[in-house]
Amino acid sequence: MLILGLMLVMPLLFAGIIRVFVDKYRLITIPVDFGMEIGRVRLFGSNKTWGGTIILTLISGFIGVLMYYSLGIQDVIATPWYGFFLGVFYNIGELVNSFIKRRMGVESGKSVLGWQAVLQYILDQSDSILAIMIYAGFGLGLNFWTVISIGSIGLFCHIGIDMLNHLYGSKKTANKSGMYSFYQILGYFLLSPLKILIRSKVYIPIETLNKRGIIMTSNHPSWHDPFVILLSMDFGTFAKFVPFRYIVAHKYLDSNYGIILRITGAISHKWLSLWDKKPIEQAVEDINEGYNFIIFYEGKKTKNKLDDHDLKSGIVKIWRATDNATVLCFQISKSHIIPTVKFKGKLTEEQKNLELKDIKSQINTIIYG
Repeated sequence: MLILGLMLVMPLLFAGIIRVFVDKYRLITIPVDFGMEIGRVRLFGSNKTWGGTIILTLISGFIGVLMYYSLGIQDVIATPWYGFFLGVFYNIGELVNSFIKRRMGVESGKSVLGWQAVLQYILDQSDSILAIMIYAGFGLGLNFWTVISIGSIGLFCHIGIDMLNHLYGSKKTANKSGMYSFYQILGYFLLSPLKILIRSKVYIPIETLNKRGIIMTSNHPSWHDPFVILLSMDFGTFAKFVPFRYIVAHKYLDSNYGIILRITGAISHKWLSLWDKKPIEQAVEDINEGYNFIIFYEGKKTKNKLDDHDLKSGIVKIWRATDNATVLCFQISKSHIIPTVKFKGKLTEEQKNLELKDIKSQINTIIYG
């Protein structure tokens, strides 16, 4: 069943990969809805173009015909044009989802924040898959388990292509809050068994969580400090804290697990090129858009308290440049092998006007005081 399901999904898989580059280079940018509106709201939005729609359908149809005659699947599928119809139904699923989101007030290319972003992300990944499952079941007359295998493989491939598109394709500059929220919450569940090793609990007032724009900072005694902080939150707090961003050394983004860091919101500490934003500029933009942030004011990890003049200035520059950010200070400590996290206080608006070195000193005093 899985092999058959994979064979049937292959036309869409290849077409989807090619569509990533078609969308990236904006070869045909005419919107599907031609700019038409209902009640002053676009039908589908600017991101749904005839270029991506036509290319995906034609390539899927072409590959479907090749597979139909070269792989001898005539006994399973009655028409050589099944790839074409897969593309049509795939596009219908995406357009229906876009139409609903526009009616709900979600702008094209934008996403909601918090737990709702996860639901939207799941819907975005499954809309077209549900449509092709309907076609596979009723149009091709395939049995239940074959349809389920097509849906499962299709969803897995769709998520992979969307990830590729977000990181390298046309969605590279789009709002990624849904993707970040999804993988952050997935990571929380996967790492939840480790919560038994952490005996502390991070509490963030609900009014602060609802405001968003939180900059969470602490000392940095070991490499697993981000996990200690995040797993110290109960799920309700964590679900409201997502999506968040965090800065890491660029060498980690180039490592074997760099893709995991990227899809969970990591930002390189280096300014990579003239075409990219500087790390501080990216952080300020994200916080102003409603993301929360984790940054270690000591920079790289250190087991001992640093002098004020050794502390990094990035957190202060980010805080000063944001509109309504709140800086929460925590202290991480160890009792034998069990780490603890303790809330130590927050910076006030009055402190924002102090000299840079004085604000760094205040953070140091709050965390270690």
